[in-house]
Amino acid sequence: MRESGFDVSFRFGPHGAATHHFAPVCLNSLLYKTEKDLQAMSRMLGKTGEADDWSKRAETRRQNVQKYLWDAKNGFYFDYNLDKKERSSYVYITAYYPLWQESPALNRLTRW
Repeated sequence: MRESGFDVSFRFGPHGAATHHFAPVCLNSLLYKTEKDLQAMSRMLGKTGEADDWSKRAETRRQNVQKYLWDAKNGFYFDYNLDKKERSSYVYITAYYPLWQESPALNRLTRW
C-alpha cells in the first residue's frame, strides 16, 4: 500500500481527508527550492528582472515558513492548519524538508 503512494497516517486528519485545510511543510519547502532554482536559472540566462522576482517570492515563502510552520518550543517544523489557524502537532518526517532544501551540499543548482 505504501509503495502506491497512499499515506495512511493521520497527518491531515483521518485517512488524510483534510489535506486541503493544511499548508504542509513538504510542499512549501519544495516550492521554496523551486523558486530558488528558478532564480538561479534566470540569472544564468541573464534575466535579472525575473531572477529578482523569483528571489522575492522565495524570501516571502521562507519568512512565512518560519512564521507559520516553525515551532521554536519544540524545535520542529509542523504543518499549518488553515481552518484552525494553528500549527499541527503531528510529528512527521517531512519536518526535515526545510533543512534539506537549505543545505548547500544538496542544493547544487543554486551554487552554479
